[in-house]
Amino acid sequence: MTVDIGYANARARARRSYFFTPAFYQELLQAYDEEEIIAKLLKTHYRSSIEQGLIRASGIKGAEEGLKIEFVREVREIRSWIPPALQKIFDLVIERWDIFNLKAILRGKHFGAAEEEIIESFFPAGHLSQRVLEFLARQASIREVIDALATWGSHLARPLTENFKEYAENRNLALLELSLDRYYYQYVFTRLRRKRDLNQQLTVEMIRREIDIVNLMTILKTRREKLDSEKVKEFFIPGGKFISEDHFAKLTEVREVEDINPLLEKTPYRIPFEVGIKEFLKTDLVSMIERKMEEYMLKKLIGLFKADPLSMAIIIAYLWSKYNEIVNLRIILRGKAVGMNEEAIREALVVV
Repeated sequence: MTVDIGYANARARARRSYFFTPAFYQELLQAYDEEEIIAKLLKTHYRSSIEQGLIRASGIKGAEEGLKIEFVREVREIRSWIPPALQKIFDLVIERWDIFNLKAILRGKHFGAAEEEIIESFFPAGHLSQRVLEFLARQASIREVIDALATWGSHLARPLTENFKEYAENRNLALLELSLDRYYYQYVFTRLRRKRDLNQQLTVEMIRREIDIVNLMTILKTRREKLDSEKVKEFFIPGGKFISEDHFAKLTEVREVEDINPLLEKTPYRIPFEVGIKEFLKTDLVSMIERKMEEYMLKKLIGLFKADPLSMAIIIAYLWSKYNEIVNLRIILRGKAVGMNEEAIREALVVV
């Protein structure tokens, strides 16, 4: 390799030791309420970020703001460690949070959510800043959101512009959300098409598995909208590792969610999907399946810590591990706030 990333990887390995242990998660789960959890977090390396968040808002909202501050700070710092030649790959990876935030805005506008509710859902770790995202959240409609993106010359306006007319006719939000996913993944592949070195190969491998999971979740989410299987087939995103277009088509024709699992027999997703379905049948929450699929993905990524020390593998593994830890903390905070029992909260966590 022509670029040495050893320094960045050494720092990521060192910070890995800061991740919370199962024992600490248990402490948080046994806390009386969210205020006690916040007090415990203020005694950890999250202290500075949580304190900043609590200046902006009180209680759980302030703590969640602090968690966002922590993650965005980490992303910016990690990028500064990476040699310029590899920052382009890193930039492609973190753009997924732009997609996440744009979906939050689209969803909020579609369902008529309050501006502040939309803003609270942001994770501004990508290229769209908090200020830009807040401006978009304050637009009166999805059309105005898309127009603002186009005016700024954002390439992410393209798929939304191309699909807005159909959305306006049938009000199918999944069409806009999946157009963003499809565009983003193809955009990444296009940027990594030429002379793929090890770093590009690792990134592509991660993206291909992510596409598989998005396709599987698309089948589950569109079932809720009772779309015709032929229509669902149009939402397929090419480029996955194990789920081909033909395989996807067969999955769309399954009537019961439980019957999807046998069709995953020859893929590595069978076990996490099966576990997720058991939780789904108890709660009727598709998010339970999604979380188990994320757990599978995270375990694959954490395995990258053992990969080539002179590749971006360790950076990618660290980034996803940090994000997962923050998601876990948000789940615990919110669970305590709404009175969920300890076992129910624990089931939603991914601790690896």
